[in-house]
Amino acid sequence: MNLKRRTLLQVGGLSLLAGLTGGCDSVGGVLGRMFAVPPRETLYLTPNDTFYVVNYMESPFNVSRDLDVEPWRLAITGEVKKPVTLGWRDILNRDSFDQVVTLECIDTLPGGDSLGNAQWRGISLKKLLQDVGADEETARDVVFRAADGYDDSIPFSRAMRDDVMLAYLMNGEKLPKAHGFPLRLVVPGLYGIKNVKWIIEIEVYNGDYQGYWQRKGWTDDGTIKIFSRIDSPGHYQPLRGPEHVFRG
Repeated sequence: MNLKRRTLLQVGGLSLLAGLTGGCDSVGGVLGRMFAVPPRETLYLTPNDTFYVVNYMESPFNVSRDLDVEPWRLAITGEVKKPVTLGWRDILNRDSFDQVVTLECIDTLPGGDSLGNAQWRGISLKKLLQDVGADEETARDVVFRAADGYDDSIPFSRAMRDDVMLAYLMNGEKLPKAHGFPLRLVVPGLYGIKNVKWIIEIEVYNGDYQGYWQRKGWTDDGTIKIFSRIDSPGHYQPLRGPEHVFRG
């Protein structure tokens, strides 16, 4: 007997069981015993080692594992009065702030795992752009280019909000290489495709920039849509009693 036929017979057996023993309630009990999944722990902050990772390709920063941060440079170019190239120490010497932000992959389905919540520390993108004299009259987008060749952009108006950050700490630790060390973009409310990692250049752009995924037909908006996931109770977990606590 092959697997497909065995599966069909099992389903047929469950259907017969439903007819003999009272229908959906009985089948639910059988399915619960067969496919029950224990509840997942819901943590306010996702640990760095379990935080989801999605890359458009293998980055040299991610693969090498031996990055020397001292030669790293960040160039600020485009529609600015004072183009500048910053080193690692320049970033650390700027005023920093902390915030808790949830990141989510754009193709995450309801109930999926490609999202995480972390406390980030970094510098204000708005203040950096102000310091280099970004031209508010001509600027339309701000482009971020990564060491692995990836690129994307956000509107200049969004970049100039106080909550947009260039982050270098994640949950109190040095930004892991897999999450963009030494510097990544964190924009609350936008999908991960917009939160560029391993940044080496920021360009103030006077047009509608099309990044890596936009050139392949994906949205340029990137606003996170409503999402839900129930971690507890577990899938097919029986509930007893008048009150239940749901987490997710």
